[in-house]
Amino acid sequence: MKPFCLPSPRVLCFALAFFLGGAAVSSKGGEVNPYDALGAVLQPLASAFSSRSEFRGIALELELEDVTGVPPELIGKRVEMLVQPPDSFLVRVRTEGESWALGRVGQELWFTPGSKLTGVVPLPEKPKKKGAPGIDAMTLPFTPAQLALLPALFTVKEGAPSEAGRVLYVRLMPELARSLGVEEWSARLLLRREDGRLGVLELARPGWRVRVKVARLEVVRSLPPESWFPLPEEEADVVRISGADARRWLEKWERVWKGR
Repeated sequence: MKPFCLPSPRVLCFALAFFLGGAAVSSKGGEVNPYDALGAVLQPLASAFSSRSEFRGIALELELEDVTGVPPELIGKRVEMLVQPPDSFLVRVRTEGESWALGRVGQELWFTPGSKLTGVVPLPEKPKKKGAPGIDAMTLPFTPAQLALLPALFTVKEGAPSEAGRVLYVRLMPELARSLGVEEWSARLLLRREDGRLGVLELARPGWRVRVKVARLEVVRSLPPESWFPLPEEEADVVRISGADARRWLEKWERVWKGR
C-alpha cells in the first residue's frame, strides 16, 4: 500500500467544523438565507465542544468519495470518526484485511498499522527534558464569543441549484484564516433536499482535495469508554506514544503536511 500523509491536527479541527449537520429549512417551509443555513449546520459544534453541555460525544460515519494522495483501495471506504472533547478521539478506516486507525485516550496517542505509519512520519527523538508539555485539550479554533456568532466568521455563497440538494460555498474570513494558517482552504457543502442536513462535504486547497459523503451523524451525551481503544485484531501492530512524545510527533506530522 502506498504511504500517504494525513492532514494536520489544526486542519482536522477546521474540517470538523463542517462535519456536523443540522436542519437548514425555515419554519415556513422555505429556504433560509445562506448564513442561517450554515449556522444550522454548525450549531452542534457549540454543544459538543462546550464544557457546559451534556452532549459531548460525536459519532460520524463518512464515505470517502475522493481524496488526493491516498491509496486507491481507500476510495469508497467508510471512515468511522468519534470525538469526545477534551481528550478522546478516533479515526478508523477498514480495508480488505487491514484496519487503519488513529486514536487518542487522554495523554496517550496510538495508531495502527504502526509498521507502515511510522515510515510516513517517523517518531521523534525522546524529549531531552523531563516534564515537557503533553497533548493539548481538543478545542475548536474559535473563542466562546466567536462560537455564538459562528456564521459571521465565514463568507458564504449560494451555489447553482442541484437535484440532490442545496449547495453552499464557504470560506473563513481572511483575518481568521490567516491566523489559523488556512488562507487557501475552501469548502463546498451539499445540504440534502429531503431534510436540509449535510449530505456531502468537499474541502480543498491548491493541489489537494477531499470529498466525503456523510452517512451517519449522532451527537450524544457520551460514547462508550471502549470506543477509544484498538480493536483486538489491531493489537498486533499498534504503536503507542504518550505525553511529550505525542506532542512532538504531532508537531512533526504538521510540518510534513505543510511541506507537501
